[in-house]
Amino acid sequence: MPFIPIPLTWVNEHLELAPELGSGLRWKKAPANNKKRMLGQMAGSLGQKGYWKIRMQGKDYRCHRVVWALENQANPCLTIDHKNREKGDNSASNLRLADGYLQAQNQRWRGGSSWYPGVSLLPSGRWMAQYHILGSGRPGRKKYLGTFRTEEEAWQAIQEDRR
Repeated sequence: MPFIPIPLTWVNEHLELAPELGSGLRWKKAPANNKKRMLGQMAGSLGQKGYWKIRMQGKDYRCHRVVWALENQANPCLTIDHKNREKGDNSASNLRLADGYLQAQNQRWRGGSSWYPGVSLLPSGRWMAQYHILGSGRPGRKKYLGTFRTEEEAWQAIQEDRR
């Protein structure tokens, strides 16, 4: 998905970095459609998914992309990663360009799953093994192999069953 280019000239004229604020941005010049009451105030609002967003020139942008662009004076060509994994921390020192590989490395381990595909931890503390059957003619069909005491035993069962 291509990103909407950030209007850097407009951003430099209207916004400044403010790492102490949630969005990381402060109004230094009010947009044409707003009163001067916004001057010095935090720019942006918290979106539903926990990311700060800002509306500029009739378009919505994620604040972390605008902060990165303002700090680096360039439009980001990749996604922007929060180094500390906190969506709301838009300080410039916490943001970096990232491709999909780097983004995947920076994800939290979600408890209940395993690093092994097809293995997941159940609330009982046992490990369940199941995998998708390829070429079965029924998309999404899974083969359940049971539960095991350890994650490695569950993974071994998957490997043996596939042979």
